[in-house]
Amino acid sequence: MKKLTFITIIIISIFIHFGCNKQSIALNYEDLLLVEKVDGYSRDMFLNEDTLFVVSEDDGLLIYNINENSGESSISLSLLYSDSLFFQSQGWNLSGILYSEPLNRIFILDKFYSIQHSELPDLNEGTSFQFEKLCCQTDNQHPSTFTINQLNENLEIFTLVRNKSNQAGVKSDVVSIFKTEMTILIIDENTSMVIPSHDEIIDSLIYDATDIHYRNNSLFISHTSNDESEFKIYKRNDNDNPFGLDTTIRTPFLPDAIYSDENFLFVGMEEHGGAIIYNMDSMEEISWISQGFSVRDIYWDPGSKFLLLSCGYQGVVVFELDNDMNIDNTWVLSTSYAYTARDYNDHVLISTRNGIEIIKIK
Repeated sequence: MKKLTFITIIIISIFIHFGCNKQSIALNYEDLLLVEKVDGYSRDMFLNEDTLFVVSEDDGLLIYNINENSGESSISLSLLYSDSLFFQSQGWNLSGILYSEPLNRIFILDKFYSIQHSELPDLNEGTSFQFEKLCCQTDNQHPSTFTINQLNENLEIFTLVRNKSNQAGVKSDVVSIFKTEMTILIIDENTSMVIPSHDEIIDSLIYDATDIHYRNNSLFISHTSNDESEFKIYKRNDNDNPFGLDTTIRTPFLPDAIYSDENFLFVGMEEHGGAIIYNMDSMEEISWISQGFSVRDIYWDPGSKFLLLSCGYQGVVVFELDNDMNIDNTWVLSTSYAYTARDYNDHVLISTRNGIEIIKIK
């Protein structure tokens, strides 16, 4: 009887862990795993066509070209840029990266201290980056994460800023959302200037707010209550109007990561809560997937239909979805501690505590 009870418990545990992942496939990736050695944790990445931007805690900014080896049906990385001595001399601890192709400008997050930006130089000519501080203005303001809204030749950056101070009368233990609008001033055909302007648009969120994402004049902010598991949606009618609270949505577990495209919103949860997919128009729940996994980061590629859930020690869960968000296939990738992931030509590139790991999934 004891043996039967133990077997029953095991079966129930497996069902809870994988039951919501239709067609779950644990990928056997032996001989398909390539690790690009990067000293220190590889905390974030941004993929622009065949150029991969990576930030590392020790080496700072690294830029790679992705090479396709057609004969072997595989990909590899070739290093285009690195300058670890420069970034170490700055004392920066990089944890986030964004890139604006229209502005040819890169944005890096120095964990909890600043956002730096620079035009992307011509790497073939050996031109160096010229970084300028964008945020934050005072020592008690600590940027945690950011998101971009591209406006033709200009752009907006929305930053989740933690306010922490030991000074009396100075704002502390709350989160603010800052909007930085970057305007391009054309001086002549060879010269231009970037003029930033800053504005605090949302104030006094809880200090433990976790993530922010912008889409369609809406800001999605995860974990906005100490008492409830919830995320909030703030909206504006157009770029000239202020944001106002539109909707608060409760979740079964604490929301940690948030991402969207034009049609769908993806919310990843802690406490092994998996991820929930919502319809962007109605905000109705479409599906609840990957229960048993704690989701730290989300990326959705509507072109390839791959949804990538980075789950820290649990690796990466990859879903191949159809147009209605039904699951066509699923892979569970056992990687080093996974911070974020991107897909490229049937491969998954993962920023981990052991550098960049690449896994072929088809």
